[in-house]
Amino acid sequence: MQTDPSLYPSSKAPNLTTTRKPERKIVSNHFWPKFPLTAEQCRNVTFVTTASNGRLGNRIGEYITLFSYGRRYRKIPVVIGDLLEELRPLFPQLRLASFNETGCLARRWSYAGIDAYGQVMKPWNQTEFVEKRDVCLYAYPIDFALFHQYRDDWIPDFTFNSLLVKQVQSFLTAVSIQYGRNLTYVGIHVRLTDQTKAYHDKFGADPLSPEYFRRAMNLFGLMFPRVVFVLASDDIGWCKRNVRSFSKNLPIVPQGRVRSRQRRHRMVQAKREELQ
Repeated sequence: MQTDPSLYPSSKAPNLTTTRKPERKIVSNHFWPKFPLTAEQCRNVTFVTTASNGRLGNRIGEYITLFSYGRRYRKIPVVIGDLLEELRPLFPQLRLASFNETGCLARRWSYAGIDAYGQVMKPWNQTEFVEKRDVCLYAYPIDFALFHQYRDDWIPDFTFNSLLVKQVQSFLTAVSIQYGRNLTYVGIHVRLTDQTKAYHDKFGADPLSPEYFRRAMNLFGLMFPRVVFVLASDDIGWCKRNVRSFSKNLPIVPQGRVRSRQRRHRMVQAKREELQ
């Protein structure tokens, strides 16, 4: 199928990137003691950490669940692996720290059960059971019921990098110059590669069809008078062939980023080695 170039216009809007240089953290942390800990503190406290292999959405949920689990069960949340490295370019005010900064010796981690929907399973959500354990939340911990209790505590951590905010404003300005003002921006996220097989194996779900995207775009075109779709995907080529607007008045501005399978594998292996 040939792509109609008028539906994917050659917008001059800049691509969005992130800086690897973290900004200065200014949010205070009054929930847990400062690192490094004393030898006595190391003997008396317990920790909670995580070990997952997700992308950005899973990583954010992992951080928030880790933070909230520490608050709920009076444990110090610490990071093992590259979670902070992945998130800090976007959110430089994250307050959690690496276990290496604690000054404590290696711990004997107890691996908590996480269900298919990311919730902490019994008995790992029972205070008496976990009280004296150093807990590792394995797999994909995204416990909504848990972390919504502490939303006011962790929300300051997710202040966007100021450079990224400026880039987004520049992007939106460029789009408005090309398509006019008073626009409604609608995001389209198409994740293929690993997600297609994972959803089929776990939930028996089939990939969304191109017709689904066409009908969804049609719906938003009816709801709002001036719509621009901003598309992000790990397979922009597939999107250009299949996610096609039915009208030149509903343009698609593609934005995409690909993370290699090899890099994800290295990340997982490094994290597993640290936990051993």
